[in-house]
Amino acid sequence: MAFFNIKIMGRGASTYTSTITKEQFEFWSDIKTRSDEGEDDAEAIFELLHYGDQELDERVPEEARFGWENYREFGDMIQMEWAAYQEQCEIHITEVDSDSYGAKETKEIMVIKGDSIFDDEDLCETLYSDQDETYPMAIPGYIFYVHESERGTFFEGRVEDQTFDKSKLKFYVDDIDGNQYITAVEYAGVDVDNDGGDTSGKGQWFHFYHNEE
Repeated sequence: MAFFNIKIMGRGASTYTSTITKEQFEFWSDIKTRSDEGEDDAEAIFELLHYGDQELDERVPEEARFGWENYREFGDMIQMEWAAYQEQCEIHITEVDSDSYGAKETKEIMVIKGDSIFDDEDLCETLYSDQDETYPMAIPGYIFYVHESERGTFFEGRVEDQTFDKSKLKFYVDDIDGNQYITAVEYAGVDVDNDGGDTSGKGQWFHFYHNEE
C-alpha cells in the first residue's frame, strides 16, 4: 500500500455570521459608517471589533457590547473556517513516505485546477444550502457578518491505496454568500481528515445588516 497527500492551496476565506440586537446594530453600523468616512474617534472604536475588548471601553454603551474575547467565538448561525475558493485554488496530490503530517513527498501524482472540478461531474458535488442560511443579507433580523480573506494552504490530508485513483476522489463545494468554497474532501467514499494548513490573512470586512422579515 502507498500513501498519498492531498493539499489544497490558493485563496480562500473564513466567514462568521450571527444575529445581534437592535441596539448593537444601531451603534456599530453608525460607527462603521463614520469610520469609513475617516472620523478618527469612530475608527478607534471600530478597531475594538478586531480585538474583542469593547466591553472595557467606556465609549461603547453596555447594551451595544458583544461580550466576546474574539468575534470568531460569536457566530451563532454560520461559521466557515479555512475554506478555499473553488475558482482560485489548486489541488496538489503527491505520493508520500508515511501517513504522518509533514511526510516526505516522493512523487508528484497530479495537480487539479480548482476552476476545472465542475468539468467532471464525478469529481465534485455542490451543496447548495437554503439561501436564508448562507446569505447574510437574506437572514431576517439584525445580522453581524465578518469575512476574512486568506491565502495559503487550506486543506492537507492523506489517503492510503495501492495506486491513486482519481475516480475515487470527490470534492464538496458549498455556496456561502454567493461564493463557492471547497469545504470537504472524500476518497473511496470516506471523508479525508484535514490536518489543517497554513494561511495568512489578507483582509477583514465587517458588515451589519437589518433584513426585513
